[in-house]
Amino acid sequence: MNGFALAMVAIASLLSADGTGQFPVQRAQEEFAKLAPFVLEYCGANQGNVEMFRRAAQPFGPMDLMVTKGSSREAEILRNLYVGFAGAACKVNAAALARSFHCGKGCTADRRSDLLSRLEAIKGVVKQFVALAGVDLISQWGIVREFRVNNLFTIMRQTNEAVASHVMGFIPSDNWKGFPSVADFLKAKGISETAFADLLGNVKKLSLAAVVRERQAIRVVRVGIADNESGLLFLDDDQPLPTVGAMADGGRRYVVIEKIEKNIVFYETD
Repeated sequence: MNGFALAMVAIASLLSADGTGQFPVQRAQEEFAKLAPFVLEYCGANQGNVEMFRRAAQPFGPMDLMVTKGSSREAEILRNLYVGFAGAACKVNAAALARSFHCGKGCTADRRSDLLSRLEAIKGVVKQFVALAGVDLISQWGIVREFRVNNLFTIMRQTNEAVASHVMGFIPSDNWKGFPSVADFLKAKGISETAFADLLGNVKKLSLAAVVRERQAIRVVRVGIADNESGLLFLDDDQPLPTVGAMADGGRRYVVIEKIEKNIVFYETD
């Protein structure tokens, strides 16, 4: 059975388990199916490797899906479907990993304590990030020689920029633009290679999943899977705190909001 057929079997299994029998966002179905070759290639020889998958499914990693077009509800549905499909392709129980994220108040308290113990160093990373014009997203998932800057992924010994799909704006997608190296990409964007390397090194040192520019904040993601996420928001001046229950960008819903300092918020989503 070829990769596309395997993908369709996995998707059908997920839909059957959901009880609907239909793809939940009809206009996204064709583009979603085209993600199969990438997912299957990434899984490769690592099928059944739970730790590899847990790392790669971190926010903005290769087994996480950005939906840049469509509603928050569509993004929520499609991101969860993608991580389930990717788990099936990698022969890992992604649903169990996602469910284990919200393991009670103790888990939330531990994640909060972990972030606060590194707060001054994280502030330094945010300052670096803000100063590095041209970088809107940096992420890493703890796999050697793998990381992401904006939509450029360094994975599988390749450096390729994901081009958002036409209908849903999927990243990753089935359309990639190759670069000889990260240095070539940074040069083309006018980004200092030295400053970027320093920032990436600090992000890795602090074990942060991602740092992201948002419309009114810098988002520091410590850990997550699918729409489950824990981190800090560095809000712009005079921006109100998000509210519990509100939808955030990318199909995430705030379930924990706690002010830490002026303009700094600890958050969790599901």
